[in-house]
Amino acid sequence: MLAAPEVFELIDDDVVEILFPEPAPEVESAVTDAVIACPKQALRLPAD
Repeated sequence: MLAAPEVFELIDDDVVEILFPEPAPEVESAVTDAVIACPKQALRLPAD
């Protein structure tokens, strides 16, 4: 996964491993970008 590689790892075309379920605040923007860019729309941000 190109966006937020410190949080997500692309295992194969259909599997993304979440390395850090609660990522650090400094990567929050990259995580949001990854959620928006996910072609399968499989990633979600938690509700506040």
